[in-house]
Amino acid sequence: MYPTRIVKQTIIKEKRTLVFAAVFAVLIILVIGNLLAASFIEPLKAITIGAKAIKFKNFDIRLPNLGNDEFGEIARIFNESMIDFGELKVAGFIQEQLLPQKVPDTGRFIIFGKSVSTGDVGGDYFDYLESSENEFCALIGDVSGQGISAALIMAMAKAGVLKSEDCLTSPVDVLQRLNQLIKQTHTGNNKRL
Repeated sequence: MYPTRIVKQTIIKEKRTLVFAAVFAVLIILVIGNLLAASFIEPLKAITIGAKAIKFKNFDIRLPNLGNDEFGEIARIFNESMIDFGELKVAGFIQEQLLPQKVPDTGRFIIFGKSVSTGDVGGDYFDYLESSENEFCALIGDVSGQGISAALIMAMAKAGVLKSEDCLTSPVDVLQRLNQLIKQTHTGNNKRL
């Protein structure tokens, strides 16, 4: 009834069409898969670089714009945090420089002091001054707050104390002098002073 040859040719033609369609579908799936994988892999690579920067305390690294999705939000938060970490690094340096670099030799007693941070930089401060041949002053302070503002306030306080060397034997006079100096430098913009 129906010639076998025509049926076989139709089957072979349909097989070719199906194989071509399958190969084309696989290629499309591979391309789309690679594009989707890249949309995850590239942001993850950037975030990994950022995590390594934090590990090695390289706070100058910034992530590129990773889009308007969750990766983009992570990049924005990361970049803001790196600015804060950079400020903490500066504050830590300031705080470290304010602390005594060498212990004075009084010949009468041994002095030891150490500031141990719990992770955040703050306004912790100590120092020792010899006010005269027979008098010795120990300064201990803690500015409320953390970060660079507390470290800078402590630097200002240390400068005020050093400027008050003529009255170091009277803590009341030193505090009044510091209060006066702070009032003179207060611009009204800083609520902490």
